[in-house]
Amino acid sequence: MTLQTWMLFCATEAVLCVTPGPAVLFVVSVALTRGARSGLGGSLGILAANAGYFVLSATSLGAVLLYVIACACARSWADNPRLGAGLQRVGGVLLVGAAGRLVAIRNL
Repeated sequence: MTLQTWMLFCATEAVLCVTPGPAVLFVVSVALTRGARSGLGGSLGILAANAGYFVLSATSLGAVLLYVIACACARSWADNPRLGAGLQRVGGVLLVGAAGRLVAIRNL
């Protein structure tokens, strides 16, 4: 990563850190309507969910989860259960092939 790219990332992250998002609005609204203790509970819930997302991302389980959901949708959309199972098998072969290419690239 070049220094210019890193500085652009840092600047973007700084702007995003001070911009209130849906989580901040949720915590503020809960705290105003139900009190500070409930707002703290909402904040801790958001932090726990973020930690879960980080673990999914760090272990690449997020990609696997998205793949499984896509397969389930494809299987449920197909009128013929055999067609849905076939789509799932093709997706699995493509996923294994993509993983093999990533491993080969990392070993260069």
